[in-house]
Amino acid sequence: MRQTFHLLVVITQSLILTSCVDETKKDNSALDQSISKIEVMDFHSTHRCMTCKAIEATRNSH
Repeated sequence: MRQTFHLLVVITQSLILTSCVDETKKDNSALDQSISKIEVMDFHSTHRCMTCKAIEATRNSH
């Protein structure tokens, strides 16, 4: 009885792991085909503090 239970557990785990592997392969191929570009947007304010201005001035002077 105990061996049958262990065998059932092993078979169940292997089926679950096998099905998970197939799912990720299908999802990755669909994802790769749908991505055509990446847009980067910069939302920084134009206002800069005194410290930032001082660091930039020091950096530009060297």
